[in-house]
Amino acid sequence: MNGFIEVLQTARFTMSDDDLNKVCDLLSKERKLRRERASSKNRYTLKSGDKVSFMNADNRTMTGEIVRVKIKKAIIRVGGGNWDVPLSMLSAV
Repeated sequence: MNGFIEVLQTARFTMSDDDLNKVCDLLSKERKLRRERASSKNRYTLKSGDKVSFMNADNRTMTGEIVRVKIKKAIIRVGGGNWDVPLSMLSAV
């Protein structure tokens, strides 16, 4: 962990509920903005046939081939099955 995370872990004990809610809202908005940027970037750079990887629900890296790119998700062929994965979760291999 970097120093910033350690500061937040200590500060959470001294924050008021209102301050804590504001920090949570700020971080939530930042996460949403970053996901939207990643999704938008991938929408224009990834095409059918590209090899990509993503993390599944068990935190394991899955690698496959794009079958189809939709507006917010892509269908990825992994082994014998297809996965419907948000574009923001994909990385080119």
